[in-house]
Amino acid sequence: MKKTLLILMISTSLLLAACMNNSTPNHLELPEVDIETCGDSCENGDNYWQMLMETKENRNFDIYFQDQDHYQTVSLGTGETVDREALLRADKINGSLSIAPEYGYRPFERYVATMNYVILSCEGQNPCTNIPQIMTDDMTLSNAAIGYDERSGYYDLTILYGEETRRREKFQYEVKEDYINYEVIQYYPMDEQYEYSIMVSGVLRTYEYNNQSNLRAYTYINTLTYESLFYAYNDDRMIIEYLNPQEQISYSFSSFSNRPYEYSITSYLDFENVVNLASEGESYFITFNFHFMNGWDQITCNLENAFSCELFNEGTPVFDSYEILQTRKTVFYNNITATINLSSSEFDDYTFPEEFQVNHSLTTLKDKLATFMNLDNPAMILPFSDEELQSNFDEVLEYLNKQ
Repeated sequence: MKKTLLILMISTSLLLAACMNNSTPNHLELPEVDIETCGDSCENGDNYWQMLMETKENRNFDIYFQDQDHYQTVSLGTGETVDREALLRADKINGSLSIAPEYGYRPFERYVATMNYVILSCEGQNPCTNIPQIMTDDMTLSNAAIGYDERSGYYDLTILYGEETRRREKFQYEVKEDYINYEVIQYYPMDEQYEYSIMVSGVLRTYEYNNQSNLRAYTYINTLTYESLFYAYNDDRMIIEYLNPQEQISYSFSSFSNRPYEYSITSYLDFENVVNLASEGESYFITFNFHFMNGWDQITCNLENAFSCELFNEGTPVFDSYEILQTRKTVFYNNITATINLSSSEFDDYTFPEEFQVNHSLTTLKDKLATFMNLDNPAMILPFSDEELQSNFDEVLEYLNKQ
């Protein structure tokens, strides 16, 4: 079976997202879990994965498992010269690692594969008492419920260590006309650790909590507006990734023990990455998307180092003062970039090169970066407070303890 990739094909119409720093229940309010699975009427055919593939072939889903071979690819690591017009750029949404709406379905993709493994492991066991890779010899399986048909599926496992619940794992999903609703529970009561994901009507919320490291992580992805955020923190580190679709700006922050704080903002045009401004300690960095840079018509990437490239214009090398890099991290988009390193004074005086033909104001972007860096807490850039998020985590834990 060819390796498959879960791709979300969605409407390009955009809804207004919440304004920055304006708390709204859309981000933290947990949706009602109303996922209708087949229950007692499940068919449980002989081959779950084959049935899943046939289902997506026979119905007009907005979610597809599509072969990567379906898409044209352009390889730049061969040492050959490629015309600029041949580079992949059309699918900028699925081509972006920061805003691809398919990320909202990554937990679904992962747990569908896990469900297939659970089904295969339980074949010939009645009842199912052992699932390798999920259990060790000193664990027992006290509950294993599995069911599926062409529109829904679930598995529900309770694993004991002695008399105590070591692990509770539950996955259920329902395929609708325009999206897939699903819920994932991974709960370790003995360790006070959990991962909970709920996706309803195209909006994903994921909560991860580890009591031993005091780590909390929250992910929010709205596949309709492309608003997305990831916020992880404990006593030693903080990571923030927040894309505000209304601003067409994403904010990024990271802090680790004994390392300088790293701030960055990325500006988009119709959700295509245009330019990134970053600060790390005393240094500033500007990364250009060279699809917006005039003055070149061909590219050649080094055969020995496929990431390093040269640009040409009518056969003459150009932009040789830049270190041109290519990263085709997906099958949808050839990312051609160059980064410059500036001191604080150089950054203040810097202006875009005349070849960089965009309507984005560098002064405005510098001001946004400065405002972000001057916040008392970088998390203030998010559309909710730490107190609201902690309350949300408590609500999730209360829900898990009732399952």
